[in-house]
Amino acid sequence: MMSLKSKRELLEVLRPRYLKAKKVEKQKMLDEFTSATGYHRKHAIRVLKNQRQVQNRLKGKPKTYKAVYRGEVAQVLEQVWEVSGRVCSKRLQPFLAEGINASGTLNR
Repeated sequence: MMSLKSKRELLEVLRPRYLKAKKVEKQKMLDEFTSATGYHRKHAIRVLKNQRQVQNRLKGKPKTYKAVYRGEVAQVLEQVWEVSGRVCSKRLQPFLAEGINASGTLNR
């Protein structure tokens, strides 16, 4: 497996030739590129065609998420989530008010 730096170097060398090549040549280049880098074929096509997308992704920072709920609120929400069968937030949201009211009366 190649290092990320080696993959970038190969990409920069191959991209101009890939963009100018005919279909048969592109297929051969893709075969070589995917075997060298380990990329999936469709990802390799996107990487070779779109320079801006790759640069933004490589320079991007990993997303970090802050805890929105803390303390007693988090405990009540976790109880509601457990009772509802651990459904995803999108499905849980319409029933949250009802679940919080019910769990609040259960604890008291």
